[in-house]
Amino acid sequence: DGLGITSYCLIIYYHNYTSYNSAIVTVLCNRLEDVGILITLRLIITEAPTPVSALVHSSTLVTAGVYLIIRFQKFLMSTNINTSLCFISVTTIFMAGLIANFENDFKKIIALSTLRQLGLIIMILRIGQCILAFYHLLTHAIFKSILFMAAGTIIHSISNNQDIRMLGNLNESIPFTIISLIISNLALGGAPFFSGFYRKDLIIEYAYSNRNTNILITIIIIISLILTITYSIRFSYYLFFNKTIKFYRHTFLKENFIINLSIIIIILLRVSIGSLINWAFFFDLYLIFINTNKKLITLIFSLARIIIIVLVLSIICKLIKLNDHCCCMPYYLIFVSSI
Repeated sequence: DGLGITSYCLIIYYHNYTSYNSAIVTVLCNRLEDVGILITLRLIITEAPTPVSALVHSSTLVTAGVYLIIRFQKFLMSTNINTSLCFISVTTIFMAGLIANFENDFKKIIALSTLRQLGLIIMILRIGQCILAFYHLLTHAIFKSILFMAAGTIIHSISNNQDIRMLGNLNESIPFTIISLIISNLALGGAPFFSGFYRKDLIIEYAYSNRNTNILITIIIIISLILTITYSIRFSYYLFFNKTIKFYRHTFLKENFIINLSIIIIILLRVSIGSLINWAFFFDLYLIFINTNKKLITLIFSLARIIIIVLVLSIICKLIKLNDHCCCMPYYLIFVSSI
């Protein structure tokens, strides 16, 4: 309740009248035992100023509830709520990834990514790995902070526009912010030597090797991973490789040194926090032996996805005559992120 009041006051005091509607919906849904978190989190983050989103909504507001569930994990596992947790977590991961692929608002995509990570943490708790869930919680807070700060830099530079369809070719105007977004996407995909590299593959293997995981849950998890990479590629394409939008160049501002300095600090944490927490919490070496087919199924789906996306985009480009622009689509990131 204290975090809710803090978030309410910061948003209402800072922003315009449209924030009142979001705040009223938030209060009503929170009093209904947080059933509407899928609706309210998107509304809050969209209307909130960027510092509030980076500090409150990305880390504090998310961490408080999930950390409480981690503390009561043994009690929850001793009851018959294990199946319900599995259904809720897998459904949240799938729905958040699916909605993010059709969302055009800048900050709503980041909010839906936050919801997906919440579902992933609950799935880890359902498996029984409290330390791994806490590890993912810490790395997620840093990851979302850098995303929100980079998003705020872009939004304030283009006259508070949050529609990704109106953006493009930003690497010419704010290259440092674009580099931070690329690093965040690589960390989200589990690229080597980033914080996601130390946890993502371990989480997937734990989900595969758990005896309570059936084939339906495994398929939903794989589809959710595919949706995550898909909306990351879509997000990157509209910001970096969309060469058709050029009218914004007259309204761009220069990058602020103070903001860049804070982003540099978070980037350094983003690169090093994975190994530091791994050395601090995981003293023993975990060896997980799973079936070869389960190990290769993600790679097979990734290769099939590359072929399908290339074919579909080639057909679309021929129909709408955009061959030059579609060549800028970063297909290689799909495969790299899946690894």
